[in-house]
Amino acid sequence: MDSDVIVREKRSSYGPVLAWLALLAAATMWSYISYELFFTKPAGPNFSGEVAEWIPLQTPGVFRLAVLGDCRGNTEALEAILEHARRRADAAVILGDIVDHASGIQYRFVNLEIFESARGLPVFTGIGNHDLDRSERGDFFRKYFGPDHWWWRFGRNLFLMTNNVEDTRWDGERDWLSQALDRQARPGDHIFVMMHKPPALSTDPLEHTLSSHKSKELLQLLSVHPNLTILASHIHELKEYDFHGIPVFISGAAGAPQRLDPPLYGYFLLQCSLENCQPERMELGSIPPSGFFSEKSLLLKYYYVELTGIILAAGLLARYQWRRRKRPANA
Repeated sequence: MDSDVIVREKRSSYGPVLAWLALLAAATMWSYISYELFFTKPAGPNFSGEVAEWIPLQTPGVFRLAVLGDCRGNTEALEAILEHARRRADAAVILGDIVDHASGIQYRFVNLEIFESARGLPVFTGIGNHDLDRSERGDFFRKYFGPDHWWWRFGRNLFLMTNNVEDTRWDGERDWLSQALDRQARPGDHIFVMMHKPPALSTDPLEHTLSSHKSKELLQLLSVHPNLTILASHIHELKEYDFHGIPVFISGAAGAPQRLDPPLYGYFLLQCSLENCQPERMELGSIPPSGFFSEKSLLLKYYYVELTGIILAAGLLARYQWRRRKRPANA
């Protein structure tokens, strides 16, 4: 047997080894994903009621709430913000766009990341447009995080979360918000209405806000309450503006892509007494950039990697068998 044949046989022997390695990698990934699908703990769930009955307070009579939004699956930024908030807040609320493209597996893994990063900090959620599935529905969100609208009370502070991203549910959500205000609001309350898309001003592009029609309906509903603030996200920055006399705080800088270079991540911290709340801008320093591996996108987006491994293994085995059949009988 000459040296060329020996080299070819040695090279062809790598095929089964590579195939088994690919199958092992695929099986490991599949096992890990399957484990997380069945055993991930919930981040919430969302609730309606008195804050002090549901959320442990570090200081009696004081409630500190971290308000953030739009992480879009960037788990490194989300982890850094929750770690920062955990040392300062009693709870956190994410105002939507928790995932990038809604699927059950994405929700499971981001839910796990929230649970691990928060380390005991209660985290609650609102729904964003990227949290909708391909049918533009929020069923995955409601399955994993609970109700998409809810209310809290802390002293004379009333918090209401509403879903303003599902077009088919807009009329029902508007009616729910109206009824919740009628039932829960008391004279002298400081009201915080939380939502994903902020209301539109004539100078803002409509793709980053509610439509003009919905914004007018929202203004008509909210303007009768004199002490009201809107907390929203969707725009990927920390921003404040005035909506026909209503203060609006945008907290959409929890990891989603930004035009700023380097990006500025952060959140708003509400410092609440039993009488009122004061928002404080919390800007974070350097956070690892969102990249292919750094944001665990193998788990969050490309969870078909195990299928790729199986296809690769099958291809290598098929090539190995084909080369064996082509080998001369006297070789």
